[in-house]
Amino acid sequence: MTPALPALILALRMTPETIRARGTLTAAVRSFFTGKNYLEVETPLLAPALIPESAIEVFATRFEHPYRKGRDMYLIPSPELWMKRLIAAGCGNIFQICKAFRNAESMGRLHNPEFTILEYYTVDAGCEDSLALTEELFAALVHTGGKDFP
Repeated sequence: MTPALPALILALRMTPETIRARGTLTAAVRSFFTGKNYLEVETPLLAPALIPESAIEVFATRFEHPYRKGRDMYLIPSPELWMKRLIAAGCGNIFQICKAFRNAESMGRLHNPEFTILEYYTVDAGCEDSLALTEELFAALVHTGGKDFP
C-alpha cells in the first residue's frame, strides 16, 4: 500500500533534527498552556458536518458500515466547532494541537493540505487578551530547545 501523498511529502522533508525540534516545540506549547491552567482537549478529526466556510474546501469521505446506513463525513479544516461546544459545556479555557485538512490547497515546502494546528479559547477574554497571550506564547517559544526560532 502506498502512503498518503501529503504525509509522504512531509516525511521526505523531515530530517531527524527537524523532527526533534518539532517535538520540542510542541512540548513547549503544551507546557505553556497547561502552565496557565488551560485544559488540553482532543476533538474528532472526522465530522458529520462542518461550519459553513466559503473560502475553505474540505476533504469529504463516506462512512460505511455493514449493518448501518452509510453517511457522508468530512476531515476537519479546524477544530473550532467542536472546541466551541466544549466551551459552551463549561470546560473553561482549552487548547488543542491537532491535524487539520484543507482540500484544493497548494502543496510546497511550507504548505500542505494536511497540517498541524494550535487552537485555543479563553473564557471571558477579548481580542486584546488573546493578542497578549499569543505574544507571550511566541516570546516563550523563541528560545525553545536552545535554538532561536525566527
